[in-house]
Amino acid sequence: MACAMAGCVEADADQEQRPIPAGTPVEISEPPHLVVGDDSSDPIHAFHRVVTPVLLPDGSLAVPLAGENMIRVFDEDGNLTRTHGGEGEGPGEFVTLAAAWVDGVVIEAFDSRQRQVTRIHPDGEVEVVRLEGEAVAHGAVPVLEDGTRAAYGVRAVAPNGRDQLVLHHFTSTGESLGDLLEFSGMRRYEFPGGTGPDPLSPRAIVRAHGEEIFVAETTDTRIRGIHASSGTSRIIEWDRALTECPGDARSYAREAALQRAGSEEVRAAVEERFRALAGDVSVSGFWDFIIDELGFFWIRPFEPAVHGPDVGGMGGPGPGGTWIVLSPEGEHVAKVDVPGNLEPMAIQANSIVGIRRDERGVESVAVHVVERIGGGEL
Repeated sequence: MACAMAGCVEADADQEQRPIPAGTPVEISEPPHLVVGDDSSDPIHAFHRVVTPVLLPDGSLAVPLAGENMIRVFDEDGNLTRTHGGEGEGPGEFVTLAAAWVDGVVIEAFDSRQRQVTRIHPDGEVEVVRLEGEAVAHGAVPVLEDGTRAAYGVRAVAPNGRDQLVLHHFTSTGESLGDLLEFSGMRRYEFPGGTGPDPLSPRAIVRAHGEEIFVAETTDTRIRGIHASSGTSRIIEWDRALTECPGDARSYAREAALQRAGSEEVRAAVEERFRALAGDVSVSGFWDFIIDELGFFWIRPFEPAVHGPDVGGMGGPGPGGTWIVLSPEGEHVAKVDVPGNLEPMAIQANSIVGIRRDERGVESVAVHVVERIGGGEL
C-alpha cells in the first residue's frame, strides 16, 4: 500500500561523482541521546499538543505545549528547569501558542490569536512584539538576521480550489513593511455533507534561514527564497522523481483512509469523499522541508498513505521517511533515513529534534545526534 520511497531517492550516475560539501548530513544516530515526555504518569512529562520543540545553545530543550499554552524547559539530563507562559492575555501568557524558536539565547514564541511574538530571556524577562496592521498572521517564522520578521496567513478561502495565502514583512518591533508574496495553500472541494480539503490536498510551507524567507507549494518541486533586505529571489529546484510517490496516489490514500476508519459509517463517508474527487487531481511533488542550522535543505518525499487530511497528516512532515538533502546552493547531496517514530521539527548543527507519538497518541520529544561529513564523494 505505502509508496516505496527508497526507490525514489537514488542519486544518478553523474551525481555520484560530484564532490559533496563539508557539513553534509549522512546519518541520524540511534538511540536518541535525550527523551522527555515518555512518562505520562509524571505531570511534568505529560505533554499535550507539542509544537516545534527546539534546543537552546546550552543544550537545554524547550518544549512548547499548545494544549497548555506553556513552554517547559528541560536540561541535558531531562530535568525540568523552568516553565514559561500559561493561558491568558497578559505579558508572557498565550491564547494560541502556535510555534517557538530560539534567537541566540532568547526563546521566541508566536501567539497566532494575539498576533504577537513573546521574547523570553534566560533570566525570565519578557518582551512582547505585536504585529501591527491588518495583515493576517496564522503563522510566523524565526526572526531574520537583519532583525526583521515575517508572518503569513490565509487571505481568502476557496470552497472549490486553492486557498490564497499572503506573506507579510515586519520590522523588529512589529511595524508593517508590506506584503512580500502571495501563494496558494490547501485545495478544497465539495463532497456529500460539506466542503473541505480534498484527500490529496497539497499545502504550503514557509521557512526562514539567515536573511531569506523560503516559500513552497507542494504541488511543485521548487522552493522560492526571498531575501528580506534586498527583495531579490532565487529558486531551489530538484528532480520530481526524487520526492514524488510513484503509482496511483489516489488509491494509496483511499486504502490508508479506509484502514483508519473506525466504523462502517466512517468508511462509507470516506468512500463518498473519494467518489466526489472527480477528474484529474494534481499530486504533491513533495510534502515538507526543513532548513538546518548550516543551511542544508531537508526535503520530505510525498507519501499519500502518510500525508493528507484523510490520514491525519496535513499538519506536519509525518514520522520517519527517507529525506533527500540539498546543499545550501540547491544541489542534491544526500539522503538520510529519519527514525520511524520521529517527526522532525528542528535540525541544528549536530542534533535533530522531533515529536514522537505512541500507539495511543501519547507525545514525547526526542533529540538525536546528526552525523555529518567533511567532504568526499556521494
